[in-house]
Amino acid sequence: MTENPGGEEFWWLNNGVTVLASEIAAPGGKELVIHNPEIVNGLQTSSEIHKFYSDNRDKLEPETRDVLLRVIVPEDEETRDRIIRATNSQTPIPKSSLRATDQVHRHIEEYLKPRGLFYDRRKNYYKNEGKKPKDIISCREPVNNSV
Repeated sequence: MTENPGGEEFWWLNNGVTVLASEIAAPGGKELVIHNPEIVNGLQTSSEIHKFYSDNRDKLEPETRDVLLRVIVPEDEETRDRIIRATNSQTPIPKSSLRATDQVHRHIEEYLKPRGLFYDRRKNYYKNEGKKPKDIISCREPVNNSV
């Protein structure tokens, strides 16, 4: 996307996007169906693509650019959390986002779920799953007890 003076492919200069999913399938062989996708790394790449198209509105015709996309179906929640930590270890991200992958937060989520409450250690995860806001507890925002 960025104009590269050396003519390198965009994906050679970017780490691409990492997506975690609960399941993937390729029913026709040419398309990939991703169930419950969650982008866990790729902010720099996404920002570069957005910047290119914002700066070059006249070039909105289809392009033949490639972006590296890794789609991973983790075996379990612990593996999922290790992938998030590993793929985000080079770019500064809020510590609260990484702390949410700690085992204690997974235990809180597991404890609350059978009680009809959803511990949102992954921002907007349960909102995107269609859960009612009153049933979602965020691990990033303090509870306002003055209500």
